[in-house]
This record gives sequence, structure tokens and C-alpha cells, in this order.
Amino acid sequence: MKRKILFVVILLSVISSFVMAEALFFGTGPEGGAFTRSGGAIGGGVFLGGEINNQFAIGVKTGFLHDFDDINSLNIQGFVRYQLPLPVDGFFVRADAGVLMLFYDGETFPVFSGGLAAGWRYNFSQNWFLEPALRFGYPYMWGASLVLGFRFSPRINNSYSNSHNNSYDNSYIEYEEQ
Repeated sequence: MKRKILFVVILLSVISSFVMAEALFFGTGPEGGAFTRSGGAIGGGVFLGGEINNQFAIGVKTGFLHDFDDINSLNIQGFVRYQLPLPVDGFFVRADAGVLMLFYDGETFPVFSGGLAAGWRYNFSQNWFLEPALRFGYPYMWGASLVLGFRFSPRINNSYSNSHNNSYDNSYIEYEEQ
């Protein structure tokens, strides 16, 4: 019962954070890693997140990896990302935590999954980005991902997109002559 209450509280917190977010983003792409129990595995993943402000984002991600032998895994994690305030935009660190479902020999084994990642977000436009990242944690020793994503703002006056878009065009504003 306590787990269900905790799950509902976390779910409502994530949903309310998305509603209050300055921008939402989603992405997908290939990823790979080396599990502590076996060799390397490759697959793909999907991200969904919300940017709380210019530096913090939260979200969920899921990935499926296969080692081409006998182990498959489905990873479902929540994440918190911090965009470092450097002179050059893009570098971030991320903390991930969730559950990894290992499918081995006809059985399913749930395992805690957690780790840290570092990466760089390359913004191609106000909406499209590419995000390579490296991570380490448990039950994987290392991992890498390359996410192609789309960012959109549910708000009209978005301070993040206005401050991060050097070519902000306000020529559509009509001025009334008096």
C-alpha cells in the first residue's frame, strides 16, 4: 500500500512539473551499454521531459537493450538533468533512477537501475536538437546514447526560448501610430 501511495505521489509530481514546465521535449534514438553481468548490448530508447527553467529538467525515459545472446532488458527510469551554466551552452549532467527488467532464460528479474550521465545538447533550431550522452551506473558499467529530439513550449511567452534564441524575430509586432 505504501508503494502505491509513493507511486501516485511521484506520478502527480511529474505531471504537475510538466504542466508548469517552460518547455517540453521528447526524443528517441539508439543506445548501448555493457551490463555488469554480461557483455555489451544495443537497442534504442525514448525520452519525455519538461524543462523547469534554464538549467533544470525532469522526465522519464525508457530503453530496450539486447545482447544478441540470451539477455534482453527494458529500462524505465525517471531523471533529473542540470544544464551547467557555462559560456558555451549545451553541457549537462543527469541523474537516473528506476527499474530494469531483465529477461533471461524465460524468466523476468526486476533490478534497481541508477546512474549518472553527462552529455551535450546541440540545438539545430529552436525546436530540434541532438543529444549524445555517456553514462555509468548499475546494473550497467557504462552506456551511451544519441537522442534526436523535439522541444516545444506550451506557453506563449517563454523566457527560455527567447533568451536562448539569438535570432529572435519580433517583426510581427505591429505598432499603432498615434
